[in-house]
Amino acid sequence: METSNSSPEAERRAPGAPSLHPRSARTLLALAGAALTFATTLPARATGTDAASTDGKGIAAGILLGAETVVLAEAALGVRPGWAYLVGAGVGAVGGGVGGYFLEDHISPKTATVLLASGLVLAVPATIAALSASAYEPPRDYVQDTAPEDEPVDALPQGASAPRRPTLSLVVPPSLIGVDEGRWSVGVPAVSLLDVWSPEDRLTYGLSRETELRVPVLAMRF
Repeated sequence: METSNSSPEAERRAPGAPSLHPRSARTLLALAGAALTFATTLPARATGTDAASTDGKGIAAGILLGAETVVLAEAALGVRPGWAYLVGAGVGAVGGGVGGYFLEDHISPKTATVLLASGLVLAVPATIAALSASAYEPPRDYVQDTAPEDEPVDALPQGASAPRRPTLSLVVPPSLIGVDEGRWSVGVPAVSLLDVWSPEDRLTYGLSRETELRVPVLAMRF
């Protein structure tokens, strides 16, 4: 029977397991989720020229881009501790939010939308880079125990077939964070821009055109 020469800490964690705890990773993603929620609660109000307002978009884009810039820089430098990414993301989010507050008065609505979309796109790569850079590496003298080989199973008699049981599977919609039976994952959310009021409602009640940005942040399946 093979034994492991690694420390007790190495025995508790399998090779390749990330040192950044899932709860810490979810905390890192919460910064992006907070900015997304803040942006989605501020619908873009159209004027007579159909130009959307920049209110809130510059701040949300600054929070996302500030946190992601710091996280990507730390990952490129090979920073290992998971807490360093959390602290860096928080500092970057605060700095980016302050910069976005002063910047959004000097940019066009189109530029603000492009910056916000860039922050949404970079959220997943930044998180993956942080997890990869802080992944646990086993020591060189680590020896993994091998499980005993399974005993051979008697072959089924000719003409017989194994029973099949129908299975049902639920499809989790694409979102930034997915939780599936205790396992979590990150992905690219399905971003959509929809009208708040239908054309019939606008004509009937004389409402102005308003749009809202919908970003699935969390999808859970139990």
